[in-house]
Amino acid sequence: ATVNCVSDNVSDRHRRAFEKRVTVRQIFTEMLDLFGRPTKSFCADLARFATSSAEKKALQKMATADGAEDWKKIVDASQSFFDICKQFPSAKPPLDQLLSILPLTKPRLYSIASSPFYAQGVLELTIVINQWKAASDGHVVTGACTRFIQQVPVGRKIACAAVVGTFRFPKEDTTPMVMVG
Repeated sequence: ATVNCVSDNVSDRHRRAFEKRVTVRQIFTEMLDLFGRPTKSFCADLARFATSSAEKKALQKMATADGAEDWKKIVDASQSFFDICKQFPSAKPPLDQLLSILPLTKPRLYSIASSPFYAQGVLELTIVINQWKAASDGHVVTGACTRFIQQVPVGRKIACAAVVGTFRFPKEDTTPMVMVG
């Protein structure tokens, strides 16, 4: 799909994300944060596309103080944007509108835990497994990136980028250091 930003009210991050031609599959699997934590404003935006008046009212209510109890249930169940879309099936925004109401997936930064002096050609990362129990019923919820990392086969190539950090070692290699991370 080719995405052209026709509004000046588009973040630089969105503009850069769509500089290259991407497939609709890539948009949903690599770019949009479908499984992130929803916001009240997302519910209000989604309500505009609900064809069921009951669903429209429920979505609008969740975005207000009157809907605090309903919103707490969503938060306690650790629901995602995707879960809300499934819960309100009459709300079907077109792709261009979905791009404006769903956030982009945020980059996940991991620390390199290996040294080329120890194992050349090997890159090891320190990764936190992000799992928690939902307050509503205690079911285990797994973060989107944790789920991806757990399921990717060993040896599979994946897209990544390196970010140069700001950490500097002291000039004297005998200087004590405390490292917290």
